[in-house]
Amino acid sequence: MYELRKMVELDLLNLIKNPMWVAYATLFPILLVMTLSFLGGSGHVMRPVDYFGITMMLFSALLSSSFSANAFMEERIKLPNMRLIMLPVPVYFIPLSKIVATFIFSVLFYSLDGLVLYGVFQVNFGGPYWPAVWLLLIAVDLFSIVLGILFCTIFKTETTANQVTSLMVQTLALLSGCFFPIYVLGDKLGAVSQYSPVTMVINTLFEVIYDGNFYHYYSALLVILSLSLVGGMLSLRLFKGDDYL
Repeated sequence: MYELRKMVELDLLNLIKNPMWVAYATLFPILLVMTLSFLGGSGHVMRPVDYFGITMMLFSALLSSSFSANAFMEERIKLPNMRLIMLPVPVYFIPLSKIVATFIFSVLFYSLDGLVLYGVFQVNFGGPYWPAVWLLLIAVDLFSIVLGILFCTIFKTETTANQVTSLMVQTLALLSGCFFPIYVLGDKLGAVSQYSPVTMVINTLFEVIYDGNFYHYYSALLVILSLSLVGGMLSLRLFKGDDYL
């Protein structure tokens, strides 16, 4: 486990040393919330800043797949990983360390974003229920990270993995009400969007925040964590050392 810990430390350091990813993880969610809240005007039941504070944190968590794909397949990362292949450590340590390091990186910076949104903009994260809200967002973050790694092991390149995951994430976010309430899509698209897992998470988050209703919470959390576990196991199994050659 010492080798795995050192690999995680190195991968985490590589992410933190990338100013683009640090800026993306810290500024992007806050700027999205500020912009969309301004454009959204004022609400009677729910303030736009509260709505977009939740949905944009969810959207940002979904975009964490880009962090993991970059940490896994970026050209400047591949050379050190090629050397690791020659060491007497399990080859699956490579994707596993990327998952763990990216998870630590994203949770750290997204938590800072959440503190800013709460402290400066008074975004409603559920009051006494905020740990449950944050736990579900973190679970989505983990799933997205695993998805980025899984697609890297399937497509073998960071570019293709990012293109596929970005298309999936943006389509699901658009059709699930991240950028506007679902009812504006009309009845037919609104009905279709109910089958989206992102819609399920959004509805569950607002049920917890505004009603203290946990009826769907545990099933949603279980589904996301189960998908993360399955995706992670597939990633570790599918990865071959010659993927870097």
